[in-house]
Amino acid sequence: MLREAMDSVQLSSPRAQFLCRSLKREQAAETFDRLTWTDPSLADQVAFELTNQAGDRKAFQVLSAILASKRPQVSEHFAPHKEALLHTTSRHGAREGQAELYRSLLERFPEAASPELLVLEVLPNEGGARVVLEQLEHHPEWGQRVADCILSRHHNQSLEDWRVLSQTAAPRHRPWLAARLLQPGKPGPEFWQGLEALGRIPNGLDGLRQNLFDRLLLEPELRRLCAGDVMAVGVTSQAYAALLDQEFSQSLAERLQSNYQGDIQKLSPADQRALVALGSVSCRRELIRPIAMQELERRHDNAALDSLVGTFRSEHQNAQMRRMGDAPDVTGKIQAAREYLRSVVHRVIPSSLELQTRPVLERLGPQLTPEEKAQQASELLEEFVQAARASKADLSDLPGSAQEALWLAHMLGSTGVTPALQPYLSHALSGPVQALTSEARRQEIAHLKEQLAGTPLEQARPLVERLLACQAPDAHELWSERLPGDHWTASYSADPARRYAAYYGGEQFRELSARLGGEAEHEAILRACAEVERLIEQGVPVDQARQRATFDYLVPGTSDPAHRLELTPRGVQVGSVRLKRKG
Repeated sequence: MLREAMDSVQLSSPRAQFLCRSLKREQAAETFDRLTWTDPSLADQVAFELTNQAGDRKAFQVLSAILASKRPQVSEHFAPHKEALLHTTSRHGAREGQAELYRSLLERFPEAASPELLVLEVLPNEGGARVVLEQLEHHPEWGQRVADCILSRHHNQSLEDWRVLSQTAAPRHRPWLAARLLQPGKPGPEFWQGLEALGRIPNGLDGLRQNLFDRLLLEPELRRLCAGDVMAVGVTSQAYAALLDQEFSQSLAERLQSNYQGDIQKLSPADQRALVALGSVSCRRELIRPIAMQELERRHDNAALDSLVGTFRSEHQNAQMRRMGDAPDVTGKIQAAREYLRSVVHRVIPSSLELQTRPVLERLGPQLTPEEKAQQASELLEEFVQAARASKADLSDLPGSAQEALWLAHMLGSTGVTPALQPYLSHALSGPVQALTSEARRQEIAHLKEQLAGTPLEQARPLVERLLACQAPDAHELWSERLPGDHWTASYSADPARRYAAYYGGEQFRELSARLGGEAEHEAILRACAEVERLIEQGVPVDQARQRATFDYLVPGTSDPAHRLELTPRGVQVGSVRLKRKG
């Protein structure tokens, strides 16, 4: 032993130490490779120095790069130190990249591997499970010994441990696994690994399925239950496949179908999670097809539910695309196109409809002659018009089929779509009707603006009112810009909307403005005008109505001109006004 220690001391030289300090990770493999044939003795010394300094981050990175090289001569220089390197975890602690170092060492020195070394040294490192499983492919007989060694840690198993355990558990480990998985509380990532482990054991899940599934449904986040979602654990799909056998899945699907009330959002949280679980197993997905097919038109608040239904939506759309190509007549092609649109137009935002429904037009368009397109577009548009009339012009009860018909008529190039939408330009709509009325509204606003530019001011009111009905944001401004600069309304408000209201108050507005001394607030004059009209409708003579709307209901007294006076209780509250001192 003393002789070996003295030899080791002699191996350490200032030149080797200097070379280890100066090595860069990028050139380490190439430099050491050159040493193996130019100066083998120095290569031995460098290998010794790197082994001693493996706890240093820089030395560790250099060592990893050298051992990862493909040169077989490297093994000769590190062979005396393989035991020390294979126990580097216990000496220096687990670290990032250590698993790659172990992979390189075990590839060079496979005879040094053992089940205990894999569990105690390799597995604690990040990515160590992958290296252990690779070694078990070469030594499958080690599986149960590896599992025993992992379980000997009692309750200190990491996620890496569970990953290996899921592949190595044997029937004798079933009681321990079942006890751990049935512990109360929210299931974590290790739950899925343990579930997969039980599924690999023959009859490992017998008698445990319902209890394990109930615990599974404690997970509040649907996305973590969806095997196809990026948020889910990688083994979710295998775990589901092990847990949901045919009989258990069938009873679960029957329960969901009985609880389903036409809207997936009305299912209880537990039922929604169970639905996601069934949809995550490809061989069980058909059991929930009846529910999913009724949800094709909806947008769902949860990404997991929408992804689940989206699987069936894609299948449905592909089937309709094939049907469009295979249908022997125009009627069949149009019906297939409408079925495709039904699964799109009611769930995407209107601005994306053109993009989402383009495949239908690209598939259907070349199969129809211009005459067939015109005829079908006319019939579809007529269907929309009849349905819109039946909905009493507010379109609140417009059936979805009418919206699909309108959109398909638009896609086929019907020129009658815009005229048919004229009565609904001022309505708040959704879906395809919203997209098309928005375009029709833009066209109508542009047309009215052109007309307004050449219309006398006295005749502009109908055009402005039509612009307002079309929700044109600058209707008042367009009108107000045409007023003369010294127009009398300019002295009361700079707001174009108020100037518009005052201008069309006409003589009545002017007269009340003069009666209130010309210094009244703009709003007070407008409200006084409204009071005059109300009194006239009640049969009060015009002169009396004007008088009562101003002085008869004000109490000026001897107050200062700037003092604000309120209306008496007999009058209608029209605000406060300022009056000049009387007489």
